[in-house]
Amino acid sequence: MLRVFFIACLVVPNFAFALSPDQECQQIAEVAAAVMQQRQDGVPYSTQQRISQEFSSEETKEFYMDIVEDAYTEKQLNTDTAKEQATQAFGKSYYDRCMAPE
Repeated sequence: MLRVFFIACLVVPNFAFALSPDQECQQIAEVAAAVMQQRQDGVPYSTQQRISQEFSSEETKEFYMDIVEDAYTEKQLNTDTAKEQATQAFGKSYYDRCMAPE
C-alpha cells in the first residue's frame, strides 16, 4: 500500500510549487520504472487497474493506465539482472520521450 501511495504522490500534480520540465520528466520516469518493476515482480494487471481507480483525476488515471499497458506488453524476465535492466530502460524511455522537443 505504501508503494501505491508513493506512486500516487508522484503522478498527482503538486500545485504547491512549479516543477521544472526535468523534474516533471524525472517523476514520470520514476512512476514508469515502478510500474515496470511491478510487472517484473508479477503484480497482476487487475491490481494496476485498481490502483488507477484511486486517482481523482481522469487524466491521471488514463496516463497511469497508458504506462501500465505499455509495461504489460513487455514479457516478464527471469533473472534479477534482466529485470533491473528492463526496469531502468523503461523508466529512461519515458524520461527521454518526456524531454524530447515537440
